[in-house]
Amino acid sequence: MLQSLRVRQFAIIDDLELTFQPGFTVITGETGAGKSILVDALGIVFGQRADSNLVRSGAERAELTASFDLQHAAAARDWITQQQLDCDDDCLLRRTLNANGGSRAWINGTPVTVQQLQEFAQHMIDIHGQHEQQRLLQADACLALLDQSGIDPGLISTVSALAQQHQQLRQALLQLQQSGLDGSTEARQLLRYQLDELDAAGDSIARLDALHEQQRQLAHAEQLQQSLAAALECLQAEELGVLDQLRKSLNDLDVASEFSSDLGETRSMLEEARINVRESIGSLQQQLERIDLDPTNLQQVEAELSSLHDLARRHRVDSSQLADHYQQLQQQWQSGAEAEQRQSQLQEQLLSVRKDYDEAAAALSKARTKHAAKLAAKVQGLLAELSLSDARLAIEVSHSPDKTPTVNGLDRVQIQFSANPGQSLRALAKVASGGELSRIGLALMVATQQQQGLPAMIFDEVDAGIGGATASTVGAMLATLARGRQAFCVTHMAQVAAFADHHILVSKQTEGQHTRTTHQYLHAEQRVTELARMLSGKITASSLEHAGEMLSASKAITTTLA
Repeated sequence: MLQSLRVRQFAIIDDLELTFQPGFTVITGETGAGKSILVDALGIVFGQRADSNLVRSGAERAELTASFDLQHAAAARDWITQQQLDCDDDCLLRRTLNANGGSRAWINGTPVTVQQLQEFAQHMIDIHGQHEQQRLLQADACLALLDQSGIDPGLISTVSALAQQHQQLRQALLQLQQSGLDGSTEARQLLRYQLDELDAAGDSIARLDALHEQQRQLAHAEQLQQSLAAALECLQAEELGVLDQLRKSLNDLDVASEFSSDLGETRSMLEEARINVRESIGSLQQQLERIDLDPTNLQQVEAELSSLHDLARRHRVDSSQLADHYQQLQQQWQSGAEAEQRQSQLQEQLLSVRKDYDEAAAALSKARTKHAAKLAAKVQGLLAELSLSDARLAIEVSHSPDKTPTVNGLDRVQIQFSANPGQSLRALAKVASGGELSRIGLALMVATQQQQGLPAMIFDEVDAGIGGATASTVGAMLATLARGRQAFCVTHMAQVAAFADHHILVSKQTEGQHTRTTHQYLHAEQRVTELARMLSGKITASSLEHAGEMLSASKAITTTLA
């Protein structure tokens, strides 16, 4: 239950604090007095979009605070517990709006997001604005109304979860296809051809450095032969060769060693040099013997290198990069194989999820169709009470199994209406007048609220376009709806206001450049005066008498309804 509301520096309200009681409360006042500001304030407390222009002129910020008793609101208490916003049976919502933009919100003193305010509101209150009936012309709004008024939330959440899973799988498959690794035939064929071509040249690629070295040796074989022969001659020629000179030097040192003991290390170095020179001569002789002077071999090596260079050009890399390029293509092939497998898995999962989704969506559609028939019958009964006894109304649920999955299922919900006998049912937007639309909207609100059973409801001039005896019926409906909970209604209709348990009068006062609004609860005599004003626009003996009679009649009716 809504216990109190405090509004500071909001619109034309300086500082207002109201306490509320169970039952039916009406809010009345002259046009422009600010009756709907209370509705706006509660809407903002519960997370509706906040405009900094609503901060009272000259103030830094507006502050709105609402307190609730959750003793009979189990769903709201459970939500509070889940969000770790611990409280007992009392709950305090607070929101501030800054004049320079931005807002902040708290529940029981803990900072919360606007989304959390909206989630809490779903368990506590339903606010119907002045143009709520226009939403009945929108398929999405009709679907939401149907779901919220009696469809198993488990069915809806299952469909929603499967739709999200389906969308995620589709997105993953699309990304895989856009990556180029999806295994498309043309791309895979090209990659396989490139790999086969490199496979065929694999031995040559592995020997590329050796081929270059062999080509250099074969191209300069004669020069190499001459150079090696000259080097050997220098090392091993008698008398003038390095080896012979080292041998003589060692002999001389042997003689000198008889007279000096410090030459041992020097002799060891020369001996080592002699051994190295001798081994070098042997190595040079072997290399000289291996020199290939056959021009045919040079042609073969150059042909092999030319083939590798051509291969590198086709693959748009340097010949020295062929080995790395080959490895990269092998990795791409492996990735493609993995992508093909992943694609196959995604497609299988997509089919499986779509099958589950279709089954869940069909079950939801069946439940909607069943509930729509019951709700339509109930609304039609209420329309008879609202002086539309000849009207017929149906809530059509159209199922489209071929549609792309959505979180709301595969249904389109449309209200169809006929006001007169003999006329076929047609879309509400095409046949309902403004007054009929207002009555249908009100009947739907009453019917769905009876189903939902939220602790509090607010109706902002939902009786627009309705008058006379029908307005009295509206008042009786709202009074009945408020039994055991709260219903608030902003109204211009005295016939509606007469059924209220509590009556708040909104007045506007202007002093110079300063305008403010005041709110007061009316006692019995004050209510008669306000009803008289609403009936005739002025207070006369006749209007007062009429207002008194109306109030007494309304009390009698509500007593009977109770």
